[in-house]
Amino acid sequence: QRRARLFGFEPRTWYLVEGSEPVVGWAGGAEPSEESVVTKQSSFKKKIRARMAKTGERYAAARLALLKQLPPASAASGLPVLAGYDATPGVHADTARLASALAHAGVVDPATGKAFTETKLFGLTGGIGFMYFLFEYKGYPPMLTFNCRTWTTPWPVIGKALEHAGIAHDLHETGGAAGAAKKLEQALGEGKAAHVTADFASLPWSGMPPMWRGQMGRQLNVVGRDDDGWVVDTGSLRRLDDKTLRAVRGAVKKEKHRLLTFEGGEASADPVAAVRAALAHTAHTFRNAPFKNFANNFGLAGLAKASELIGATKGAKSWAKVFDSGPFAFRAIYRVFECAMIELTPPAGGRPFYADFLDDAARMDGLGALTEAAQHVRASGAMFEQLADQALEAGGPLMDEAVALTEQIDELRRHGEGDDVGTQVAGLLEARTALAEQCTLDADARAEVYAGLAETFAAIHAHESAFVESLDAAS
Repeated sequence: QRRARLFGFEPRTWYLVEGSEPVVGWAGGAEPSEESVVTKQSSFKKKIRARMAKTGERYAAARLALLKQLPPASAASGLPVLAGYDATPGVHADTARLASALAHAGVVDPATGKAFTETKLFGLTGGIGFMYFLFEYKGYPPMLTFNCRTWTTPWPVIGKALEHAGIAHDLHETGGAAGAAKKLEQALGEGKAAHVTADFASLPWSGMPPMWRGQMGRQLNVVGRDDDGWVVDTGSLRRLDDKTLRAVRGAVKKEKHRLLTFEGGEASADPVAAVRAALAHTAHTFRNAPFKNFANNFGLAGLAKASELIGATKGAKSWAKVFDSGPFAFRAIYRVFECAMIELTPPAGGRPFYADFLDDAARMDGLGALTEAAQHVRASGAMFEQLADQALEAGGPLMDEAVALTEQIDELRRHGEGDDVGTQVAGLLEARTALAEQCTLDADARAEVYAGLAETFAAIHAHESAFVESLDAAS
């Protein structure tokens, strides 16, 4: 109630159901309606909350642990899937799909004699990075985005893992849909999983507004076919008809219908050399922007810029100026949560997951210094967790509701069944967007929130500066 008053809400009554699951039930002790129980269908969110209550973990740690435990989708689904293929949901969409395709092909990590783990592949991509952008278009609310890796497109990420590890692959690119379809037929005919780039926003279950189509390249595996269409792995097994699969592959034109297949056997790069190359790449991306015109938006410079603009009280790009109302503040604060926890990243900016890679690598000959690097990354990960906690605290009950909707959306996208999943997701996205208009965070409260977020970004910058310095000694 104190928080509600601070942010201009009328004090509410909170109902507790199913042990510890909070439900927003407004006003005066009235029973909440079934419609108000926003989280009813969000089973994954309930599991996260239950684990937090049991272990004392923060949101990010609980979410990461549960993502690691998600079981592979079984061929018992009844869909025609290549023999021996497991659709492992994984922690990070692009690397999880790559791990499944490599495992099916029989690609072996020479360091272990077994299939490459997703953790290892995530590290070999370069793992973590940072970029910060703020977009303002006439007629639209200001749009904040920061990414916890250097690239939003998948190929610079996936391609680096293959390069560093020395994983043999057949890469096919073409601007023509007919040639792309022929190559896909060939791959499946040879019993190979096809690791392809497709437009997430064009998938039937994404629920994304049309404006985003063609702008969200992601990795998926095509792993089966019959007369009714294709079977794809996006973390679970689903069917796409031929027309839709062609459309989602062709929507991201600059990706040129990219398709990868793999041959079994050991990767060729020396394991220690592969790790060193990946570490050098990570250090480089923290110090150097991929585009010269945006040097201050990436890596360590991007973190410093984020801290400065979030905390500034003056300036055209300061948050005080750009996010100068309750609704705009809510949008920005929610994006802090989403970008740190979910969008293109494992939880907590991928830092805990990357630290696992560093800890494993530190056991290899000559790489013991990575233990210190892992400590810096874990400290940074704790600050990313703090960002999420600050966003949840600042947004109050409305933010709790937004996060509940986010987990429900994620659950539907991963496992939702039926032809109306996309419609359901679109409705939930609209409901989440509408929450911002209810936020009445005043200028003093906004200033306090922004100052706290700026301080946390500054702490992340300090930890990651120390991490990059430690990589110099290790790589």
